[in-house]
Amino acid sequence: MLMGLSTKDYRKCIELIDLIYSVSSVSDSESMFRMVCRRLERLIGISTANLGRINPEKRDLLTEAPFSFNIPEGFYFIFLKHYIRTHPLLMELRERKWSVPFNAILCLNDMVTDARLQETEYHNDFQSKISIYYEIGCVLGTQGDPVGTVAFHRPKTGGPFTERERQILNILFPHLSRAFHIGDLLSGKASSPDCGVIEMEKGGRVSYMNEEAKLALKGMPAHVIPEPDLKGEASFFRNGRFKYRVRTIPTHWNAVEKTILLEPCFGRDDLCSKLAGYGLTKRQEEIAAFTVRGLAYKEIADLLSIREQTVRDHLRDIFEKTKVRSRGELTAKILGL
Repeated sequence: MLMGLSTKDYRKCIELIDLIYSVSSVSDSESMFRMVCRRLERLIGISTANLGRINPEKRDLLTEAPFSFNIPEGFYFIFLKHYIRTHPLLMELRERKWSVPFNAILCLNDMVTDARLQETEYHNDFQSKISIYYEIGCVLGTQGDPVGTVAFHRPKTGGPFTERERQILNILFPHLSRAFHIGDLLSGKASSPDCGVIEMEKGGRVSYMNEEAKLALKGMPAHVIPEPDLKGEASFFRNGRFKYRVRTIPTHWNAVEKTILLEPCFGRDDLCSKLAGYGLTKRQEEIAAFTVRGLAYKEIADLLSIREQTVRDHLRDIFEKTKVRSRGELTAKILGL
């Protein structure tokens, strides 16, 4: 017995985890979700399921491009347009801005009594029409980012979800979160020009580091970057005045090799917007932003493919326009220190 499960159950969980990552690697998330649901239909007796994504900035549930399993299309459309707002558990989670422990089991029937549930519009006009009663799921999330909500259902005749079934879902939820999170990072943060990217091999050897990552580390070894918390809060790396949000993308769910992403909490666009009111040229804004980030004259010249003296000449004009006398004063003024 492993984690209270039989060896057979545990082996099935490993197969499901491999499926989650192998399919998500080709960016077919909806196909992956439905394949997982088909396996869970046989393994723990779910009848239907749905997964909705969360906007991490606004902390609200997105109604675009959700996934469903065995829910008639017309009913699911009605759910998204109306009943999603009256779902007893989702109403409470929305009030909390989804600030509940990521990947922790949430069971509608544990939180709402049968009597109260049967009085709700959600039960009478939605649940009863597609023959579901028991619902179990979680808020998916990892590395401080909410990813979405997932729920698995079955009819009243199927009985409540058992301890064995909850343990199986407890194993799977963090991996489902990581798979969707990896897809989000690869399509978004990893391609941002402001984001530092570091490729790590076994033994902590760096095989690749882009210019933004070099600027963030400023000669420090990559191992000083903290490892993100896969279960909870966001992780940060600070170097001088600048702070970076740390995220990682593993090459496989149990692999040592990974990609580290460093997202500046005060990015290039933020700096340029702060400089916008001083009448600087586009080139001067770039040089001022690099200066505020602590780059030396030669580093700025190399990045912009110009002479070091040209950088110094531009900075004299920048100092005059911003009414400062030094690089330190410019940094303090722009960052509001």
